[in-house]
Amino acid sequence: MHWWNWKRAQRALETWVRVLIGPRPYTIRYAPGMGSFVRFDTQEIVIDPTMVDGWHGATWLPLTWRGVRVAGIAGLQWRVARAMSRHEAGHVLFTGSYRVAGELHGWLTNALEDERMERLTGAFYPPARADFTALARLLAAHLPLPEPTTRRRDDLLLNACLFHRWDVQRAAGTPARYRFHTAADDTFWHDQIRPLVEEAWAAAHVERVGELAQEILRRIGIAASAGLGGHSLIALDNAPAHGERRHGDAPLHLDPSRTDAACCVPACCVPELPTTIDDDDPPTLDADPSAGSLWLRPYARLAADVAGETRRLLQVLHAPAPDIAMRRSASRGAFSARVYSRTRGERPLQFKRDEADDPFGPAIVLLIDRTTSMGVPPTIDPRTGEPDAGFFDERQRITHARRAAMLFELTCTQAGIPLAIGYAGDRGVSVHNPPGSSKAFHRPDRPVTWLRTFATPPQAEGPKALIAGLYGDSYNECVSAALRASQALLQERRESTRLMLYIHDGAPTDERPEAATATVAAVRKQGIIVLGVYLGDQEQIAQLQAIFGSDHTIPVADLRDLPQRLGRILLKNVKRKT
Repeated sequence: MHWWNWKRAQRALETWVRVLIGPRPYTIRYAPGMGSFVRFDTQEIVIDPTMVDGWHGATWLPLTWRGVRVAGIAGLQWRVARAMSRHEAGHVLFTGSYRVAGELHGWLTNALEDERMERLTGAFYPPARADFTALARLLAAHLPLPEPTTRRRDDLLLNACLFHRWDVQRAAGTPARYRFHTAADDTFWHDQIRPLVEEAWAAAHVERVGELAQEILRRIGIAASAGLGGHSLIALDNAPAHGERRHGDAPLHLDPSRTDAACCVPACCVPELPTTIDDDDPPTLDADPSAGSLWLRPYARLAADVAGETRRLLQVLHAPAPDIAMRRSASRGAFSARVYSRTRGERPLQFKRDEADDPFGPAIVLLIDRTTSMGVPPTIDPRTGEPDAGFFDERQRITHARRAAMLFELTCTQAGIPLAIGYAGDRGVSVHNPPGSSKAFHRPDRPVTWLRTFATPPQAEGPKALIAGLYGDSYNECVSAALRASQALLQERRESTRLMLYIHDGAPTDERPEAATATVAAVRKQGIIVLGVYLGDQEQIAQLQAIFGSDHTIPVADLRDLPQRLGRILLKNVKRKT
């Protein structure tokens, strides 16, 4: 799974931007392949984590970025994304709305404004300056440049207006890479165009940048109203910072008489400098009890689909309010700049609550039938690594099982309820690893592959990514063996309510239903509540009821039914135990 799909990466992105723009109500997201840009009218900042790939960044490796050796493309993507996050945040701070006379004038104004804005942002926040310099030196040394003979004179001059802002940062003693057709064009650039470019970098406001852009176009011999058609120009941002700003979203006002970046930012506006803002490497997998045997997939959409049901399930499980992390408060606790920025100033204080397990709460094991009767293996695109539409087919029970598992994952980990999730099956064929091919597995000694155990940290993202990648790939689900393995886990718990839920289609493949029924009865004798969960189409629910009993089978045609029906059964069983 790519690093930008981890929630920790999204938190980092929010932090990179929020430390600069504060509580301004901009949405901030990654969008691979879309380019990085800011829109004032819709108040959104979009960062493309793959921008460096388009510059053939893999050929630059290994390299050194701000004193740290970078050997892999993910590390370079991470750092460029951080630089671009600060770049777009700088536009929010220092680039006002401006009028353009034509597409080409808009491109050139943005090219000049980028450097003016970065110099101001670097003075405002020194870590941003360090990133801008590191990226500029890489682009000056490695950005693919066409041969001068393949470009028109005016395009070479226009591209120089952009490339020059990186070229001035190149290491001392390194020759410039940019070339013109003739010595005369080189002289024209140095005498007529370059002074205007550097004047724009020191301009007091973006309107002046636009005026200088028009003068540059006039000197080159291009109408200010010209379009981009027919021109071959370097692109960095996907689009200029554009759109009219909303009320209350004005840029910082600078003293027009002070155009030097080091002196133009009011001291009261300089942000607090967090100590952990520049993590060296992108986030990776944090926990995988499956030992790499299951498929990691982006989970944000799946989590969003079930998030609305977490409160109802929490009420059913009789759990107290979450007590596993820092709780934010508006009245007491220690000040946190990070919490202040994430909550847009609403909850700047936080204090820690008790983290001990609740001996009167439940401990839960959720088992999921891994056989192909739950859902056939998907066809995976060997180029993108993405599954076909069948992976999300509502007629497959595994589609519903992923939602149910994510619901328990979100609810239990947020509330501090001990949870283990297992995929029951010991023999079959997986298609996700290596990509596009099948891989057989036969593990008679391992009837359950765990996505989460009671020892897995509650905040771990790995289990969520494993849930999002579940598909049926086993021939044997090992019902009795899976039940006994789960029993062993629960018997070590001290919680008063020990609950086992088995998502199954009611058709064991490696034993007769009567044998599975006997094992269920034996586990219940150990004081464990064992329930069967039948998801999706309910036509053959009688098969599962024959194993777990009608009173201990939960029919779930719609996920919204699960909390209420689980609550009824739990209430009855807990009363019996007491």
